[in-house]
Amino acid sequence: MHFITRLLLLTLAVPHVSKGLEPPFPPNITEAINDFSNTSTLISINQLLAGIDPSALEAAFNTSANTNNTLPNPIASTFPNLTTAIINATYLVLPIDFALARSIVPNQYRILRESIQDALPGFPADKFPLLFSTQTDHDVQTAGLVIADFKNAYFRFPFVDLLGDGYSTFSYLPALIVTNNAVAIVANEAYGIDSIPAIFDPLLDPYSREPGTNRIYSNANRINSTGPPFLNTSFVTRAGRYGEVGAYPLSFYANVTNQPAFGCTNSSCLLTCDNQIRFFNTNVTAGQFRPLGIIGHVSLAPAIASGIRAFPQGGKWSHVHGVKAAVAFTENNYRNCSGLEGFQYLGV
Repeated sequence: MHFITRLLLLTLAVPHVSKGLEPPFPPNITEAINDFSNTSTLISINQLLAGIDPSALEAAFNTSANTNNTLPNPIASTFPNLTTAIINATYLVLPIDFALARSIVPNQYRILRESIQDALPGFPADKFPLLFSTQTDHDVQTAGLVIADFKNAYFRFPFVDLLGDGYSTFSYLPALIVTNNAVAIVANEAYGIDSIPAIFDPLLDPYSREPGTNRIYSNANRINSTGPPFLNTSFVTRAGRYGEVGAYPLSFYANVTNQPAFGCTNSSCLLTCDNQIRFFNTNVTAGQFRPLGIIGHVSLAPAIASGIRAFPQGGKWSHVHGVKAAVAFTENNYRNCSGLEGFQYLGV
């Protein structure tokens, strides 16, 4: 009960942040962000955590295995009452057929092709920029507690017209592959997102290299599986059209990763949105830690092995481009999606 009582502040909100701001943020920005902590949520964190086995809940706060290959959370002291962390991520843009994206995104929602072109001028009209990410959430702090590091991977379908207004962009997340952290699993399942517990190799380190090479890799396997990994990724850093950040502008990644996300597609769950704000303008995303372009491949086994129903036959994507970047974040969980009309990130 000690953990449950103190974790009631997990659901907190944040406004837009202007370009160039780095902690400590100006007082007016800090005050505005903290004011959002009083907004209501549609799902009770208290009820979610109360349903977790006490031993699993305690394990979720065991930080003894946390990775050291990362900077600390840069905004925890700025917003001590909010949930904050640093995400060490790699993002790869998978140019899939638009028809395939249309078959996966719930058919009651449009995909805003105009918004895709605004974010990526000249992107092929018959393709869709599916975003794949692997990431380690480190130094996750909330209400004075530190949650154990966890690693996850996901396929994100951006530019979805969830509200039907023709301009507000949301992202559909059908599934999340995640280390066996009970808080992370339950929190995502509450959105209607399929949470797939997995063991990653490397376990938590976000940027380990294959032995004897300069290739960064991350693989995932189902817990207790004796077969090969169902997810394989490998890439190298590479400059491109937009200089060091590679083939796509950094503004694209800031746009997509800050779109409110949802997973619920039917009456079996409650439609709520995750308004996670990733700051691309703090000290962990600058200087020697600046984003770098990458190129590599992603291989996903069929759903019978991966559990990802959106890709029943799996998929292989080679020579795809992306970016490697660490970002700070804070989060606004389980919000009414209509309250996020017109939301966009202005930090890049």
